[in-house]
Amino acid sequence: MRLYEVVGETGCEMWHDCLTCILPMCKYDMPPQEVHRWRRWLLYEKPIVALLQQGVSTDAIAETLNISIRTVFRTKNKAKRYGISLDSLEIKSGAV
Repeated sequence: MRLYEVVGETGCEMWHDCLTCILPMCKYDMPPQEVHRWRRWLLYEKPIVALLQQGVSTDAIAETLNISIRTVFRTKNKAKRYGISLDSLEIKSGAV
């Protein structure tokens, strides 16, 4: 029996509903390092990428989310490596 069968289909801290979860498999069936990677993406990196795609400046993102500018640039570079489009940002700022 898998742990998610015991927990039920009410979601977890990663996603609000098991039936619509975006994870490739239940977090209770994942290795711990994989859970950590997904948690980091959902809680920290995804909001940064969303703001970058809206054209918000790196300074404003850092101030709004109370993080360093370097963290914004690391996330931006990681998103590009994984093929996530940041075209709106590149058009607005002109430099990467």
